[in-house]
Amino acid sequence: MQPGWLAPANLMSKKARVEKRFAGFIFALLVASTLGHPYTVAQSAAAQLPKAPGQIQVPIESAQPSQSFMLKMITANHFNYLSSNSQNFREGAATTMPSFDFRLLSQASQSGAGGLDIETRFNANEEAVYFRPMELYAQINLDGDQKVFIGRKKLPWSRSDQLWRRGLFEPRHMDDPIEARRAGLLGAFYTQQSGDTRIFAFASPLFIPEFGPQQSLSGGQFVSRNPWFQPPPAQVQLQNGIADLNYQLDQPDILATVTNSGGGFGLRQSFGSSVFVESSYLYKPMNQIALGFPFVVELGNEGETTSVDVEVNARVSYHHLANFAVGKEFSDGSVIYSELIFERPEDNTPPRTWIAKQNGAASILNVTLEKSFRTITNPNRKLWLSFSNVNGGDVRDSGNFSGEQSLFERRYQFQQSVAAGWQGRWFRLGKVIVSNISRGLYDLRQRGYLLSSEFDLRFSRSLSGLLRFDTLGNFSLDGEVEDGFLSRYRANDRASVGVRYVF
Repeated sequence: MQPGWLAPANLMSKKARVEKRFAGFIFALLVASTLGHPYTVAQSAAAQLPKAPGQIQVPIESAQPSQSFMLKMITANHFNYLSSNSQNFREGAATTMPSFDFRLLSQASQSGAGGLDIETRFNANEEAVYFRPMELYAQINLDGDQKVFIGRKKLPWSRSDQLWRRGLFEPRHMDDPIEARRAGLLGAFYTQQSGDTRIFAFASPLFIPEFGPQQSLSGGQFVSRNPWFQPPPAQVQLQNGIADLNYQLDQPDILATVTNSGGGFGLRQSFGSSVFVESSYLYKPMNQIALGFPFVVELGNEGETTSVDVEVNARVSYHHLANFAVGKEFSDGSVIYSELIFERPEDNTPPRTWIAKQNGAASILNVTLEKSFRTITNPNRKLWLSFSNVNGGDVRDSGNFSGEQSLFERRYQFQQSVAAGWQGRWFRLGKVIVSNISRGLYDLRQRGYLLSSEFDLRFSRSLSGLLRFDTLGNFSLDGEVEDGFLSRYRANDRASVGVRYVF
């Protein structure tokens, strides 16, 4: 079998039906809120912050606005996959993808009752609706600088996990892995700021895993129009010849999946006005669902292999996560820091007659420099440079029939990489304000690259034009890692144009 065909994000076909119900509710909520809330002074101030396509900048939690605000956004994009004629572009995937996003974004004020960041995306050629609740929480202010949040809430567990979009501490929406939208954990949260010390904690009896591209079963095969979905092969070579693969999906018990508890705590300690130390620990379900299947071979009358039944099963695995970071902040907003992340998955091995994804212990070293060019009117403009090295993580699949190469997607998209990026408002073209967010990386073990750039051309306070370009691939296919993310999707270069209206 071709390695990498079973991705943890490509699970739970029941999700499609659930998402459609939620999408209708969110759309109605968007229409109602658009008609019922005038554009306030706080909204106007928030609209002046630099924006990049797909990423609206809001004040950070430690500097909450004095008054709540609500942004309502409608975005239309048209993606064109530039290498769709390549033999490496997946057959059956959509070569163009018109998409429509509806987004509600609100941040609680210092005395506010809560916040939300919810997006619903409709991909036309895929005929799929993706419901993306990044945050939705209630806020309770206690004595002093103590706060309690109930719901789905982002917290600063790890700087480098956010920068590299690994999804270890908090889940992502992986229907588009280039965007890899970060979402908060679900539960109860406590934060306290006391002088130079900040502590935060989290506990929850519930768990929401990551979800990837939608797919369905047709004739015993997984199918999807999403270019970021990699289906399994239709046949496999065995000793007795070629066997057809017939797939089934063992639908997981939704209640058993979501009722998995977790918890953790974090600390940030500043020394003076520059040096800081950050650390956190979590014990919780892994955001990525682990997959496996029993390997059953049916023999023909004359002893020839005719078919292999593959019933894909899902299971929730737990892991221990810890990190330690030390850094220095400068008066102009620049920062340099180094961070170590440790992950230790708990053993959750299925029967030996199964082939199942296994994850080993891993350590990740990250060193990052961020240079700020902020001004009063442009507080988020910066350049950054980062190095990341993953040691461990991928191990051999379990099972009597497993091979040297894994049949599942790798745990980490990038293994040993150097990355750089920039963001912010950069210049004017007449009355048009041009903002940009870009990043590029090179992975030494994959010998591959990823370049992504998004432009926001703001014509007015409410209307923006959007331009985007993404390219990825390999300089060589004989790298240490031959079945990585950059190789698998090397034909998914794309460009898009779009428009956004902010209410």
